[in-house]
Amino acid sequence: MEVNFIKDCTRMMSLWDVRMWHEGQTKELKKVIGVGMDDSLFISENGTVTIYYEEAEGQLVFDRINKLLTDDFFDILCENFYGLADKVDSTTKSKDLFELGIRMMPALIIFDEIDNCPEIASDYIRRRLMRIRTATQEKAYDLSDKVPASLIADFPKDYIFWKGKVYTVDSDLGSLPSQE
Repeated sequence: MEVNFIKDCTRMMSLWDVRMWHEGQTKELKKVIGVGMDDSLFISENGTVTIYYEEAEGQLVFDRINKLLTDDFFDILCENFYGLADKVDSTTKSKDLFELGIRMMPALIIFDEIDNCPEIASDYIRRRLMRIRTATQEKAYDLSDKVPASLIADFPKDYIFWKGKVYTVDSDLGSLPSQE
């Protein structure tokens, strides 16, 4: 069976951020919508990370979001997100910041899907999303900024992260899927 990966985005991210993103889009997203994204590839070149998602898995997540996205579902998602975003400024421990980021990730993924395909959302949801983005835009980024530099200084800058594992130049890359 051939697996196709599709480029999602490219960002400056530490391995700490990548691990948080991965945990959020696998386990935490599964709690919220019933499915997660386990097969994403994170490829870092000097700290610039390009994220690829597996096409069929991405479609399954999109279909589930499209099915669940009602005004009531979005209201609950937003209230939860606001509550988490409010904790960012007062949280100081790296472990707690990591957990906050994981718990924020499902909402951020759903927000991104609405941004990319606004036709899946009602006018109410699109207006509410605009207000959320305005009020909390920087909170997810603030998480990373609060992590002590000494904690992430020893992380590799060039690696592939897949299924919870880090592969570096010195690693055995034979088990990784091909990327086209």
